[in-house]
Amino acid sequence: MNTINGKDLAEFAGDEINLWRQLIGTNVNDAKSGDGKIILVKKGLTSIPLIEVNFNGHISCFPPSAFRSGNIVVFVDDSLPLQLVELASERAKRQNLIDLERRESIELLHHRLLKYSIPFEVDLECTRISPMATILEKIENHKLPSDQEFDWLKNCVPSLDEFIRGISCLVKFRLNLGIWDLVEACSFFRKAGHSKITVDLTTRMDFGAVTDRRAYSALLTTRGAAFRDLGDIEAAKQLAAEAMQVSPHDYEPHNLMGAIFHQLGKIDERDHHFETAKRLGAPLLAGAESGRG
Repeated sequence: MNTINGKDLAEFAGDEINLWRQLIGTNVNDAKSGDGKIILVKKGLTSIPLIEVNFNGHISCFPPSAFRSGNIVVFVDDSLPLQLVELASERAKRQNLIDLERRESIELLHHRLLKYSIPFEVDLECTRISPMATILEKIENHKLPSDQEFDWLKNCVPSLDEFIRGISCLVKFRLNLGIWDLVEACSFFRKAGHSKITVDLTTRMDFGAVTDRRAYSALLTTRGAAFRDLGDIEAAKQLAAEAMQVSPHDYEPHNLMGAIFHQLGKIDERDHHFETAKRLGAPLLAGAESGRG
């Protein structure tokens, strides 16, 4: 017969219910309650094992944490320690596999965050995988995040909501080449404060392949607004003027030009373009923020 300190046993067995069930029928000694016997091990409401001990007719129920106090001594026969070691070894292998998969998932998330230039902090020691991993997994496989995932972004990481929506629109564009998806992607990137991405995307764009005149104008306007965000006023003016020529009946290029002249302090020119935008159907509050989005 061997004795095992309850603290050592609790550290050894953890919350593994199968290990604790090996102790059913084992005698124990508690500093307060005296001698007793483990009669049952069951799963608690939170899946933590609950160990029932009979102390001379009085039944007490202990979680593993109670054994960690060191006040309980467990008496085991000679064969039980070997069984515990075997079970603990199996548990350790399973846990190591879980830990490896978790670390690989977190490292993959970290890689994808870098790939998409997403400023999201990742704790490589964290035990819980962020929903961000699922979102980027979908984007990587040309799928769109769900409404619930966008809700999570909006509530938990609001600074990234517009950015991820931009990436999602970009995924849609690459899937079906819908030019308005690219326009929306550029708009979301601007709202997220990443106007340079809008410039880069539209720099690589073959504008000659765009047959929809309004979409062509919208891309030029969005590109111009991004240049304005980045401080290149001349490029913004040229693109706004070109957009007006491409689609004369759209108000967005006039909004952009009005904002540019406002920034330059040219009030008459500003008012002319804002009034024109209003006449073409611009919302009342559209003047201050130029471009699509």
